[in-house]
Amino acid sequence: LTHPYWSTHVTLPSSPSPRPMALMGRDRILDFIINHLLPMKDDEHAWKHYLSLRAGQAGTKVLSVYQSLLGRRPDAQAFLAKAWHHQALLQIHDDLCSLHSCAICSLLGQMEKK
Repeated sequence: LTHPYWSTHVTLPSSPSPRPMALMGRDRILDFIINHLLPMKDDEHAWKHYLSLRAGQAGTKVLSVYQSLLGRRPDAQAFLAKAWHHQALLQIHDDLCSLHSCAICSLLGQMEKK
């Protein structure tokens, strides 16, 4: 994916970059596949492909929930390996951390009691 202007500029008024740059990096393409293309193919092959995808770089929300829920586990790093792990952590963030409800803290307290 290239563009005569945007492959060498970051903003409209910026000077051209000496080398062309990618318009979409690997992580953005992976996000597009996971969130838009695979859901359109509602079949077992698409599901297996989704489960096999390696994760891209973890964003702030993913890392925040990961650290809160799994940071103390010796096997915690394994929970960042697959794209679906990131999606699950994002869902937890949306369900429990949105609007500063801090429900994740309540969840953590309940998990520690057991």
